[in-house]
Amino acid sequence: MNVAASVFDEAIAAGLLLSRQGEHIHIESPLGRPLLEDLRRRITSHRSELLAWLDWCERADELLLDCSRRLAYRYPTGCPLEDAEWRAAESRLHAAYRSQDHETWCAELAAYERFALNYFAAFEKEHGHAR
Repeated sequence: MNVAASVFDEAIAAGLLLSRQGEHIHIESPLGRPLLEDLRRRITSHRSELLAWLDWCERADELLLDCSRRLAYRYPTGCPLEDAEWRAAESRLHAAYRSQDHETWCAELAAYERFALNYFAAFEKEHGHAR
């Protein structure tokens, strides 16, 4: 995991939200938790990496949201999304997100969408649901 993703995850675990505001990192504490000094130092020392990570997240999240909307429209009611095959697909998607590589992300997101649509179709076939 890259340092920016690691610091970002630490902030989330501490109940903090990080966002870009121009060339600055905005820190919000919706739960009222304090920013610990050690985490503040890491945020400050990795500012440029965090800004790049936040930019990446914004672009990648837009693509993920589009995919999620398409899948939500096709989701068959009652279809479980918790078996090992589904978790493996989500794990691959998560790894591609963490790569910060646009080509890898787009390819894995497309593979995930194909997987989900095939998964939905198999569920519909097995349970007699048809769209």
